[in-house]
Amino acid sequence: CELLEALDTTYEPNHLESAPILFEYGSALVLKAESAANLFGDAAPADQQQQNNSDGASIHQQQQQQQAAGGSDEDLEIAWEVLEVARVILSNHTMKHCRLLLARVYLRLADLSLDQGNPEQAIMDYQQCLRERMRFLDKSDRLLADVHAALAVAYLYSSARHKEQAAQRSSSIHHYMQAVKVFEMLLEKIYVKTSSPIIAAFLPRLMEKY
Repeated sequence: CELLEALDTTYEPNHLESAPILFEYGSALVLKAESAANLFGDAAPADQQQQNNSDGASIHQQQQQQQAAGGSDEDLEIAWEVLEVARVILSNHTMKHCRLLLARVYLRLADLSLDQGNPEQAIMDYQQCLRERMRFLDKSDRLLADVHAALAVAYLYSSARHKEQAAQRSSSIHHYMQAVKVFEMLLEKIYVKTSSPIIAAFLPRLMEKY
């Protein structure tokens, strides 16, 4: 990867200052690939693409989809490489800002695994992200709810091909509930500060429902 070579020239190999750059670059590549998939529809199921072809999809459109898919695969491969280097660098440091950035790296690696149809690896990386964030963030921090929601989705995808589907779905529900609890605690903190009548009216219904 040209970026890694350039960073090794500017800094020493695996220098801490290169980690944020690697994360931002890898994250941007993942988002680019996801956008291309949504734009050109290359993430559509194979039978749907065949149906599109039989319905008279233009050769030009098919070429666009193939080019987008090829470019996305290359982007995702580079994204994984730079994010993995960032993970290794940050894992060797214990400062709070390093561990929180490491959590973001795990989150993006998990997103990447989920995009590539590997929910099991995504679950492992989301769990690592959650562990790091729980070490440093308040229990009502929205970032914890984000990870719980992502874990819920990953467990749901995993249940489709897992032998213990019921257990996977139960884990999905558990993390959805944990996300709700985080938002409940956050709303309670906001109410203490603001005495908002809207929150006062909403919280009892939320607690009763969940």
